[in-house]
Amino acid sequence: MKRGDPPKRRTPLARGDKPLRPDPSRYRDGYSHNSTLRGTSPARRQVLAKYDKLRSEFLEANPICRRCQRARASDVHHMRGRVGDLMLDTRWWLPLCRACHAWVDVHPEAAIEGGFAALRNTVNPELPST
Repeated sequence: MKRGDPPKRRTPLARGDKPLRPDPSRYRDGYSHNSTLRGTSPARRQVLAKYDKLRSEFLEANPICRRCQRARASDVHHMRGRVGDLMLDTRWWLPLCRACHAWVDVHPEAAIEGGFAALRNTVNPELPST
């Protein structure tokens, strides 16, 4: 290497070593068993199954984005969060397109003023008008 040349990267893969992560095809379920990710509990899987069903029914009943009124709603925005019973409480769900959902996440104050989000720490907030 000459003086002034950029240094070469010496990553493990550049030297021909093994990849940093194990090959998932070696495992029956596709995941490494020494992973730091925890599994999903049976109770959580049951809640997620109910959520998937409710979400698809909700988006069928509300096909248009509530913010822009033009695009097809593909996301469900949880106005007060997804903690506890709020995960399945459709009163606090809002059908949004992907772009509007990103806007609500990036601009929380404006979303609250526009009625697209609610404060999460209030005891009895008003229900959104539908």
